[in-house]
Amino acid sequence: MLVLGAPGHGRLTDVVALSALAPQLSSHVACPVVVVHGDQIHPSDAPILVGIDGSPLSEQALAVAFEEASLRGVALTAIHAWEGWHVAAASAEPFPDWPTLEQMERLILAERLADWSDKYPDVTVYREITQRGPGPALVEASRDAQLVVVGSRGRGGFHGLLLGSTSQQLIYHAACPVMVVRPAEE
Repeated sequence: MLVLGAPGHGRLTDVVALSALAPQLSSHVACPVVVVHGDQIHPSDAPILVGIDGSPLSEQALAVAFEEASLRGVALTAIHAWEGWHVAAASAEPFPDWPTLEQMERLILAERLADWSDKYPDVTVYREITQRGPGPALVEASRDAQLVVVGSRGRGGFHGLLLGSTSQQLIYHAACPVMVVRPAEE
């Protein structure tokens, strides 16, 4: 794990320093990167927060988040954001026997968490789904967490800046430390 310290939020020097270093490192180094701002103080009993999108990379983030929650003896809040799909689904006539999109998303989240909950029975898990974008949803939820864990698809450099990745939004705006987990090396 690589831990980067940054002064408090909101100062121009922070933005300049983080613009150059944190997103590049979190997009390219093989180990998890944690960014901690100087003004981020949370109670030690606050939960760990993890963002889940159903990808293999979010499985890696789940593994790290469960381990951190277990080591710290705190709960885990798993957030699954599914913005965008509801627009297309709302315009189509649903079949009478089909579950709603929200029910399907809840099922996806439950399936992603099931094996990890069995592996870490000491961790209390709270499940949340939202139709908001993952960045804003996780930034808001970070106010009540001691650590946010997310995956990074490694879209660093200019391409990553254009995409405005969730991990980069969190590095700049989360109210607690952020751990960015990279894909495992092949």
